[in-house]
Amino acid sequence: MRCAAPLRKHVPPHEPILPADASRGSQLVEIARWTIENFGPRQAEIYEAELLARCEAVLQGQAYSRRCSVLVDGAEDLRFIRAGEHFLIFLNRPDEVIIVDILHSRSDLPRHVAALTALKGGEG
Repeated sequence: MRCAAPLRKHVPPHEPILPADASRGSQLVEIARWTIENFGPRQAEIYEAELLARCEAVLQGQAYSRRCSVLVDGAEDLRFIRAGEHFLIFLNRPDEVIIVDILHSRSDLPRHVAALTALKGGEG
């Protein structure tokens, strides 16, 4: 099961790079809603730009990320990177980047990675 649409590595910088999957999109909407409610629309725009810049850096191979296997055995193909107050969990393949999850920095990252790894193991 693919959790999010791939981000093609040849995407021009001006093309949107948000994951197309509804669950990832709803996470981004929730992040924006919370930021607007707590810090206002201007800060939400700034934070959105920060998240998109981080996604773009991952896409272009210009951001340092870590293997999720440092957190959970069996998660060798997953990577994570800090993006503001969130973590992006993604697969970095030769021709695509797949954002698998977006988690708040206070989330239990190892537990979430273990759950994603278990889901992957259940695929056929």
